[in-house]
Amino acid sequence: ESNQESNQESNQESNQEKSHKYPIYKEQNDIVSFCTIPRSSKEIMDMIGVSNQSVNRRKYILSLVEMGLLEMTNPDNPNDRNQKYRKSNQESNQESNQENLHNHLITKKQKDIVNFCSVPRSSKEILDRIGVSNQSANRRRHILPLVKMGFLEMTNPDNPNDRNQKYRKKRTTIIYK
Repeated sequence: ESNQESNQESNQESNQEKSHKYPIYKEQNDIVSFCTIPRSSKEIMDMIGVSNQSVNRRKYILSLVEMGLLEMTNPDNPNDRNQKYRKSNQESNQESNQENLHNHLITKKQKDIVNFCSVPRSSKEILDRIGVSNQSANRRRHILPLVKMGFLEMTNPDNPNDRNQKYRKKRTTIIYK
């Protein structure tokens, strides 16, 4: 029984290490799992609860196609109105695919924020850097996703609403291309 518990603990630790090394959007993992059978972009967007607009298709579907995690059912005609997407058969190097997915998901603005936070910065400093006002909506839009994805960490995680809260680049190794 204690062997089982120690195996479970070591598996959990290794899974946590992997998730910090290659943070990706949960929705994109869900999409790959959902597409074990061919799905239309509308079906995929409905499943993750976002509108079926080109910006969302690029962010959630086409980036996965470029990474080789999804493939088109009709690759010769990418704009076919009956185009569907399925999980790719090429799963030869899943870690490499996850690294590519991670590199594709973070924008230049987000990379700038992460690099700017090599020393602890307040939300006001970060938002000033990217040219937006210091409002809670902008903190939720620009800073908290980087915390959730594991790029930034709070200097006072026990009190997220501390008025002296600062954010710094997470100390784990993240590979940028």
